[in-house]
Amino acid sequence: MRCLILGATGQIGSQLVRACCSRDWAHLGSRYQLPHHEYVPLDIRDEQSVDDLIADYQPDVTFLAAGVPAAGYAERFAAETHAIHGTGARIVAQSVARHGGRLVQFTPDTVFGECPQARREDDTPDTNGGELVRSKLAAEAIVRELLPERHLIVRTGWLFGPDERGHGLFGSFRRKLAQGESVEVAVDRFGQPTYAPDLAEAVLQLLESAQNGTFHIVGPDKHSESTWARLLCHVFDYDVDQLEEVRAATLMDSDPRPQRVWLDRFKVRSLLGPRCIRTTAEGLRATRDALQQMTVGGTLPLSAAA
Repeated sequence: MRCLILGATGQIGSQLVRACCSRDWAHLGSRYQLPHHEYVPLDIRDEQSVDDLIADYQPDVTFLAAGVPAAGYAERFAAETHAIHGTGARIVAQSVARHGGRLVQFTPDTVFGECPQARREDDTPDTNGGELVRSKLAAEAIVRELLPERHLIVRTGWLFGPDERGHGLFGSFRRKLAQGESVEVAVDRFGQPTYAPDLAEAVLQLLESAQNGTFHIVGPDKHSESTWARLLCHVFDYDVDQLEEVRAATLMDSDPRPQRVWLDRFKVRSLLGPRCIRTTAEGLRATRDALQQMTVGGTLPLSAAA
């Protein structure tokens, strides 16, 4: 398999690189703002550059993992967000349609807004979820239209794993806890923590079995931010008293997020088995062990000690 990973320096992209390496699959990554000597600089809004890259590399699958990761940023820079996600998705999908191969696009789990019950892939999303959600749903529609039989759309969220750049909420928790800071965590905001290496592995397995369409790939457990953070403290030996449990409405974070996100996992479980994404506790222990192996001299990044 020959893979092109657009956004290889991001949280999902970096795990896709590792998963490809573990399979000895040929792969090429692209980067945008973050420097990386192995990856090709690329702005997915640049039609000629995208088409040249795909035409030259001739990937069997292109992963569209590039994009705006934070809802708060998307709200402040709506035009840029829609250009990256909407225009970018159209440019990449048109090039894949022209030159061959398949396209995998990643979408946040917040597309349904508040979820009192588990949402399946064919349920109607909530288009009032903010600029990030609207731009990603527009990208989904573009991909389905241009590549009806050659796409995977993967919805996921609350990602964590052995990520040396410290992306996402998990990375933010770890940085603050390791520095001895107090961390405000919401007791009433819920999601499904997803071990990112398992996400990447699951996507590659779906490609190997020639699946097409939309899949929800999230962890099996539902946690509040506070219970997730407590598990993190337990596994990484941080002081749980650093956590300050508060209501989500009192948090001064800039990302508008639903308080309860719940995606149904039946479709992916029926294909890959019930343990295709490991539990939160198992994923945290695997993250700790992987970070230990990355260190030199036994000092774990961000001062975590098991």
